[in-house]
Amino acid sequence: MNFHIVELQHQFSNLKKELSEKVDQILNETEKELNGLIAIKLSDKFIQHYLYDDQLHDYDFEKL
Repeated sequence: MNFHIVELQHQFSNLKKELSEKVDQILNETEKELNGLIAIKLSDKFIQHYLYDDQLHDYDFEKL
């Protein structure tokens, strides 16, 4: 009987570890995706600034 309790504790510990690793993986992937979306949004804003600004200069287009 004592062996079964120890085995259940071991299985629970393994499950807890696996779940923790999976949650960390999902959070890291989500963070990367969000950072990518933020970079795209900032890039879009940067480009819009140059495309729709009334005071555009030739050197501004060279920067793009």
